[in-house]
Amino acid sequence: MIRRLFLLSLLLTAQPAAQAQESPCLIIRSAVTSLEEGESMGYVIALSQAPAPGEIITINAQTNSDVITIEPPAREITLDTWENGRVFSVTAAENRIDEEAEQQIVRVTHIATSDLPGSVFDGITDCTALQIGIIDDDGAIPSTPTPTRPPMTWTPTPDLLPPMPDLPIAPTLQPGDVGITFDPPLIVVREGDAPAFVSVNTNTPPNLRESITIFPLYDPLQIVISPPTRDVVFSAWQDSRVFEIRVIDDTIMEADQVLPVRLYVTSTDPYSPYFNLTAAPTLLVQVLDNDR
Repeated sequence: MIRRLFLLSLLLTAQPAAQAQESPCLIIRSAVTSLEEGESMGYVIALSQAPAPGEIITINAQTNSDVITIEPPAREITLDTWENGRVFSVTAAENRIDEEAEQQIVRVTHIATSDLPGSVFDGITDCTALQIGIIDDDGAIPSTPTPTRPPMTWTPTPDLLPPMPDLPIAPTLQPGDVGITFDPPLIVVREGDAPAFVSVNTNTPPNLRESITIFPLYDPLQIVISPPTRDVVFSAWQDSRVFEIRVIDDTIMEADQVLPVRLYVTSTDPYSPYFNLTAAPTLLVQVLDNDR
């Protein structure tokens, strides 16, 4: 992971050759070449040329959603962000299927639309294709069929929270320490109930022209966190960024569980300490089942 983030840092600071092209296109800056099932990574989309003042260009990501998901599905680029670009997160879908090939190649494409009639940026696509190898993490198919798990039975017990896992909840950050703080450090949500909310802040301010993007990495089969990203700028860095956390209400009888949520942070400034930072604290979401 550290090696991938270092490569991404080098790529973001490099000047792509695509900028020399006369026709505008979308520049992909990414060190992602392969992901294991269930793994996530960030990449950046920028423009090869500057848009017009006031023009808003929307970048839509398209791929095989059965294999990978991209969050957010669309981002906007303006004159202020065209060079540094905007961050997307790509997650490889987790399944229990033993694929024939150890790695499946998935193509990700992007297309731009502009709110300015007749813009040269309307309809442009990637300068070069982004292809990601999805590595299968499932073992060999067993020689005999795996029996279906019988229905789970429960002995009535008081509605108590399950034991807390041995995970870091929040570090002690001193003034000037780079990092992310959030409140509360533990979210408790029952299936079918109203969503919960967590307030997230950076512990130090970004620089005057920097924009910090925070996006959570989590299990999308259990919970939904919205919005998918939050931005922090110098003028409002002390204002909390709120994420809504909702539990997916399924019909499966299962034990209460505690799910970790990692907060991934990046910046428009490749020299910023917040550039490609995976925050040390782990936000914990305690999911209470309502099917028993």
